[in-house]
Amino acid sequence: VRLAMHRGPLLALACAAVTWHLCVWAASGQPFQLVAPDAEHRRLRVVDENLHALEELSNPNGIAVISILGPYHSGKSFLMNLFMGHSDGFRIGPYVTPTTMGIWAWISPVLVNGRTIIVVDTEGFFGSEASEEYDAKLFSVATLMSTQLLYNTVKTVDQAQIDYLELLARRTQLFALKAKAQTDQPLPEFLEFPPLLWLVRDFIQEIEGGSSPTEWLRDLLLNRKRSSLYSEAAKNMNMTQVIEPQGGVLADLFPYITCHTLFFPNGEKEKIRRLDTVPSDQFTPDFIREFADLRSVLFSNPPTKVNSGGELVSLLRVLVWAANENGMFPQVPSVWEGFIRSQLMDSMKEARALYKRSMEREFAANLPSPENFAAAHNAAKLKAVELFKNFLFNMDQIYNAKISDLNSEITDTYKGFEQRYRNVLQAVCSEERRQLVAWYTDALAAGTGPLPVASASIISLHSALSAEAAERFEERMAPYRETAAYGAQRAELLLGVEGALGTRQNENRKQTELVLTEALERVARCYETASHRLAWQGAGVEGDNSEMAPPDDAAVAEAHNSAVETCFSAFRESASFAQNEPSYRVFEANALEAVAAGHRRLLEVSRHAVEEYCARISRREVADMKRTLNGILLPVEDDFMRHAINNATTEAHKRYDAVLEHYSADDIRECRAAFNDALRAQATYYEDANLRQVKETSQKAVKQAKARCEREAVNLYFTSSLEARVREIFDEELARERLSAALRQRVISFIVATDPDVRELIGRGYSFTGAIATAVSTALAVVAAVACVCGGGKRRGARSY
Repeated sequence: VRLAMHRGPLLALACAAVTWHLCVWAASGQPFQLVAPDAEHRRLRVVDENLHALEELSNPNGIAVISILGPYHSGKSFLMNLFMGHSDGFRIGPYVTPTTMGIWAWISPVLVNGRTIIVVDTEGFFGSEASEEYDAKLFSVATLMSTQLLYNTVKTVDQAQIDYLELLARRTQLFALKAKAQTDQPLPEFLEFPPLLWLVRDFIQEIEGGSSPTEWLRDLLLNRKRSSLYSEAAKNMNMTQVIEPQGGVLADLFPYITCHTLFFPNGEKEKIRRLDTVPSDQFTPDFIREFADLRSVLFSNPPTKVNSGGELVSLLRVLVWAANENGMFPQVPSVWEGFIRSQLMDSMKEARALYKRSMEREFAANLPSPENFAAAHNAAKLKAVELFKNFLFNMDQIYNAKISDLNSEITDTYKGFEQRYRNVLQAVCSEERRQLVAWYTDALAAGTGPLPVASASIISLHSALSAEAAERFEERMAPYRETAAYGAQRAELLLGVEGALGTRQNENRKQTELVLTEALERVARCYETASHRLAWQGAGVEGDNSEMAPPDDAAVAEAHNSAVETCFSAFRESASFAQNEPSYRVFEANALEAVAAGHRRLLEVSRHAVEEYCARISRREVADMKRTLNGILLPVEDDFMRHAINNATTEAHKRYDAVLEHYSADDIRECRAAFNDALRAQATYYEDANLRQVKETSQKAVKQAKARCEREAVNLYFTSSLEARVREIFDEELARERLSAALRQRVISFIVATDPDVRELIGRGYSFTGAIATAVSTALAVVAAVACVCGGGKRRGARSY
């Protein structure tokens, strides 16, 4: 201030402003390293342990990042220390080797217009340990994380400096474009170039025409020549005509560019070497004034891009990662031609990659229609061409010469995508068809419910579901209606639906037949159970006292009709759903046959039961008849016995008919005949028993009759009726026993028929009579023969005479 008072009021005002600035910021913290180089000084590394200071920042009004870049030992750290009100914050070295490594930051504790300020110092370019690629990476990271960029040079601005800054800026632009291409999103704000302030240090020249430093820089950018590089590179790439780029590349990349100059801070050599030890009152007045102007420009209304330190840290990490990623950062050529070739290769590569990524996204979600796919191709091609043009920014000659190659490559790539599109479309339509067939199958199963059901209900539901499946396919695949895959898969859908219907119908048919089979078996069991309830099952057997009678024909018929009604009602009820099925008639006929077979068995069992019952009744009545006739003391007169037998037979018939009166004559015809035979056999038995008893009683008379027959045997042999004479002899002898004539004749007939002696006697008589007849016949024959002989001799003698 004292120095300014001797130089004038204006200088005093500027010095006071600088002093205020330094005093206000004198209480700030210390700088810290954000990014450091690796051991080979080729890659960047985020210093994670120092990021907490940034991560704790938060300001809804925004955070401004002011970075400085430029050659090493150009006074960058000294200037940033002045901005923070310190002389020893960022390190300053008096030696030829660079002092600052990587990227350093210093957070201001004072808000400017409510905004947080961070000043960033960077490692200088052209260091002996750093490559051009490393410098470019450092420039890109610092530029893209900043809201205000200071490019610091010394003495003046020449074409080499402009070319180098343009080369760095171009590479940073390519770096940002690649990041944009990777996401294919609108370029984020943090990847945009910040305003550029070109600061020329130790500037002593006079600008012609009274122009400002900014106007002077703009003239340099617009009017500079570089045909020696650009033209030679274009010619070597077979371009017959060379067109110079028009306008300033830097002016097109940065939103706006300004220029400021600073005079020497001090005139003494030793002090300039160690400016960090020089008090501010020993700075030159021009430096103080120009520094005040610079501070006012930078800190009056600093731009921002983030509101929190966390966002800034994330940005820093992304930028460092991308700068280190292989292929993300363009290589630095040693000459302009190599740079153009490299940039052209990168342009082609990135444009192709962008086209492929754009087309790949068409397969990531819903497959577009053929029209939209072609439109997507056109849009992706336009984006790729636009990116290609941006990569070749301000290189229209190269762009115009190589755009046809890009178009050709895109066309070839599109053919592959077309084939892939057809394959994916085929798969999409096929999958939709498969899902719809599965949906139809499930819906048909759910709609019909548990099987079996009437087949007509399946057909009815099929008609609705198949139509809905076709409608769904047409609706979902409508964008692809004109493709071959659509038509083929729609036909496959209908075939699949028909196949699913056939499967469901076969399952229903099998289940229907199972139900009908079970119903048929229930009919047979039901009829058997109902028929077994008939009373003949309990009919008594021989020796049983049960009087339970088997049912008659009417009862059997009633039981049969009732069983048929009951069993067929159950059959029709359980199989009602199938009454219109073709198999129903077959199973119904089988059920009728089963009932008919059961009926036949029922009738057969009934017949046997009736026969057994009749036989039992017959045995009982015969036994009763025996008991009745056994009560007669034999022998008795034949008339009495016959009368007793007739009475017993009549009573047996009465009781027999009374028990069996409800049976038809046909049912018991054979039983009755057998019963009558049994009664007749009993009558005969008792008649014979009476005769035997008579014979036993008349044994003396019988012996006498036999003796007379023996005595009169010879005479008997010559009677005309031997058996009649024997009967007369027996009748004469039995008459003495006072037997009735009828009884005598019955006894005689019984003796003639059964007594062996009488039978032998009669047999001898018949034999003797036969022998006599034979002898007589022979004798007569002899006599006749002799007579014939004698008569013939006489006739011959007569003739001889």
